[in-house]
Amino acid sequence: MIHSDVRKKINELIIRCAESGELARSLLENFLRDNNFGSSLRREITDYFYCGIRFYGLLKKDTENFSCEKAYNVLESKNINSPSILSEISGFSLNFAETVLKNVDDIRPFFYRAPMSIRVNTLKTTKDLMLDKFSGKYNASPTKVSPFGITFNQHINVRQLNEFKKGYFEIQDEASQLIPLLLDIKPGEKILDFCAGTGGKALGISSLTFNTADIYIHDINENRIQKAINRSKKTGAKFKKLKKGQSRFFDKVLVDAPCSGVGSMRRDADLPMRLDNNKLEKYKDLQKNIFNKALSYVKTGGLIAYVTCSFLEQENEKQVDNFLDNNHRLELVKAVNILDKDISDKLSIQDFFRTSPAFYGMDALFGSVFRIS
Repeated sequence: MIHSDVRKKINELIIRCAESGELARSLLENFLRDNNFGSSLRREITDYFYCGIRFYGLLKKDTENFSCEKAYNVLESKNINSPSILSEISGFSLNFAETVLKNVDDIRPFFYRAPMSIRVNTLKTTKDLMLDKFSGKYNASPTKVSPFGITFNQHINVRQLNEFKKGYFEIQDEASQLIPLLLDIKPGEKILDFCAGTGGKALGISSLTFNTADIYIHDINENRIQKAINRSKKTGAKFKKLKKGQSRFFDKVLVDAPCSGVGSMRRDADLPMRLDNNKLEKYKDLQKNIFNKALSYVKTGGLIAYVTCSFLEQENEKQVDNFLDNNHRLELVKAVNILDKDISDKLSIQDFFRTSPAFYGMDALFGSVFRIS
């Protein structure tokens, strides 16, 4: 049980996060490092901290009497389709709460903890072998849609497992595991992950193709690229940095674009505190610029996939319309015509790839695919 003095300090930390813009994860890590709490209390503190972040409006209104149980009772009993109510209970500003609610049928699932899913690295092992190993120790089950994943139905630190340290699996939401399938990759094809970050999608592509594709990565942040390369050494994935002079060089290009991130806010609880409509406009401009740059690397007849972790139409369908209106060489390829029927049926896929917590507890991702004529 969290002592009242400790709870007061955590509340102060939550308010500091909201007012200073500091990342919640960093504040919590520093707090736990500076205090000698036992493992059980650390977990309880972590759960309370992120609950307070998610329900910042309620915590700020009545800090002394705030509790997670009360907060979730409010979430389930109030009309959350009202922007003013959503703003009152969360960290969303009133204007951005209105934007959010125009784009989602039910926001409540985004306030709950996301499941822990991993993608098995088939370059080193198999899903069945990992599932057999984990099922004997943990409450683990195969992912419902992804053919590569396992979900842990309990809270464990998978980073401490030897299998993770050896590169047998990567931590990845089930929806993200499916993204490489949008590229319909064939052996020997040249693939570019244009916004590679630390390499999560590139690692997935390597595993999916058993290193039979010629994969390149690019990111404006060199530190992230180096982390991706380090991860590839652990997992056995093979990819290279993008080089100059490779325009019209690639069969398939993936643009996992920077975005608001609202589709994954279950994993990034302080995100609502950092978002507003002005930032959304900046993301939209950035997405257009990145997509147009990435387009120059695709061969005639090749595919380019545009992906976000957002459910906002401003970043998704409206961007697709913009891309088609301003690039007459683009032709939209329906996602249902690319993905396996089993996946399309389970996710009700048609023109676009779209997931949400309503579909097997996944993050809310969006994907569209274009062919270059």
